[in-house]
Amino acid sequence: MSTPRRKFKRPSGKNRDASLFIIASEGKETEKIYIEALEELIASPRLHIVFHKKKDSSKSSPRQTLQTIKEVSKEFQLNSNDQLWILIDTDRWEVKELSTVASESRKSNIHLAISNPCFELWCILHLKKISEYSPEEIEKIKTNPRVDSKKYLEKELSNLLKGAKKTSAKIGDLVIHYLTAIDNAIEIDIQPDSRFPISPGTRVYKLLIEIQRKLGS
Repeated sequence: MSTPRRKFKRPSGKNRDASLFIIASEGKETEKIYIEALEELIASPRLHIVFHKKKDSSKSSPRQTLQTIKEVSKEFQLNSNDQLWILIDTDRWEVKELSTVASESRKSNIHLAISNPCFELWCILHLKKISEYSPEEIEKIKTNPRVDSKKYLEKELSNLLKGAKKTSAKIGDLVIHYLTAIDNAIEIDIQPDSRFPISPGTRVYKLLIEIQRKLGS
C-alpha cells in the first residue's frame, strides 16, 4: 500500500476504550506485510493491532512463537477486550509440537490462527477459491512441494500477483479483499471445531472475524 504507516501510540491503562490485538507469527515477512496493511485499512480508534516484528529468525518454531507473544504481552496493560493471537503454519512441524502449542495456548487464553499448509494459502483465498483448482492442483496445494526455488503455494501466489514476491508490498494490497478471503476460507473449513484445519485450510479468517466483531461492538 502506498499510504505511510501511522505511528502507533501504545495505549496506556486498563480503562482505555480501544481494544488491542497483539499478533505474533512464525513467519517473518509475508505475515508482517499483511497485518500491517490490515491495520492501515481498518484505521480505527476503537481497535489497535500490534504485530510483533521478530528480530531473530532462528526463533520461529510454534513453541518459540507462543513464548514470544507471552513475553510481548507483558509490555502492555491488557484488559478483557484485548486478544493475543499467533499465526502458525503446519507444513514444517510435527503434529506433536503443534498439539502442545495448541494446548498451552488454550490454557493461556491465546488464540491460534493455523494455516494448513501455510499462510500463503490465506493470501491466495483473497483472489481465488480452492474449488477453482483441478484435483491435481488441490493435491499440490495440500502437499505444497518445492517447485524450482519456491514452494508450490508461494509460486502460485506469485503468479496471481503477476510475478510479485511474497515479500512484495502487493501482499498488503490483498487486504481490501479480506471479506472474500473469509468466505472462501469458511467454505473449505469442513471441520471448524477441530484443533487444526484440514488441508487445504486456514483459520486466519477467525482472526479477521474477531476484528470485525470488535469494530462493530
